[in-house]
Amino acid sequence: MRNAGLSFKKLKEFATSEFSRLENDPFGKTSIDPHVSEDFTRSRRAVNHLSAAIQAVIRYPVAIKSSIRGREAEQDLIEQYLFMRELQFAAEERFTQSQKEILECLPVYAAVKIGTREFLIMKRILDAHEIEDQLVPYLSLGWPGGDDPIHEEAFSASYHKDFLKALGLKSTSGYVKWRLIERELGQILGVQLYDILGRNVLYYQNGGRKKYFIIDQFRVKKYVVDRDTGEIRRVE
Repeated sequence: MRNAGLSFKKLKEFATSEFSRLENDPFGKTSIDPHVSEDFTRSRRAVNHLSAAIQAVIRYPVAIKSSIRGREAEQDLIEQYLFMRELQFAAEERFTQSQKEILECLPVYAAVKIGTREFLIMKRILDAHEIEDQLVPYLSLGWPGGDDPIHEEAFSASYHKDFLKALGLKSTSGYVKWRLIERELGQILGVQLYDILGRNVLYYQNGGRKKYFIIDQFRVKKYVVDRDTGEIRRVE
């Protein structure tokens, strides 16, 4: 963005203008969240691209994720920024060149807190799609008293063969379970992941192959229960 000849002061003016706009209209015409119509999504966050006027000046695809006014932020965007930066550095160090051509941890640029509101500034992936999840059988533990199958989330192995190739995985069943991807990707990056699903992996067609981006990740937190009070608290 600085390559466009914009000073820090001008970038700050643009950011302040966008933050004010998104505070007043978080789910308007600039929303790029595919789940914007869902009440659960609206209770947690908003994701927007820049206004046309500012985008024309910056000339670089940027998106802003924001917490919702009047609510305690369920998603700590400052914390998410720090963890996504950690993933970026880990990917740069640990991914091979061939992996980098296919897979990337979404670049994040800054996180800002204004009062109770938080904003995460990140790269916008144009023409991106979420990987479509499908439910597949999960072997039951043999509990008596019920015969309903247990399912888990997976995705098409044939349609996303480039993604599997980047992770060194193959499938003989036509699909791959996300828990396998989560474990393998965590091992490659050297971090523990816990929310790798289709909604958090974007892709777009890049010539003859697809390019994938890991998004929306938070650091795994541990919780303990106080034996005396029953209070649940998080352990950093």
